[in-house]
Amino acid sequence: MARSIEDRAEEVNNRVEYGHWEGDCVKGPLGTRTSLFTLTERKSLEEIIIKLEQTTQEEVQKALDGLEKKYRAEFEL
Repeated sequence: MARSIEDRAEEVNNRVEYGHWEGDCVKGPLGTRTSLFTLTERKSLEEIIIKLEQTTQEEVQKALDGLEKKYRAEFEL
């Protein structure tokens, strides 16, 4: 279950350390199923943007699994 932004730790809120990511989906034009899944790192404001063919939990999970597979070493930190 997702946690509310209001519940995040103070060091995340203050952008003290790298590695805290926030995700969101930006829906495509009305009548389309596509969306952009965005991940933003809180300190550096680094962005990862992935196009989803459908805005579903399954598609988001596939996108995260793909990132983990591609960047395995960074995910293990």
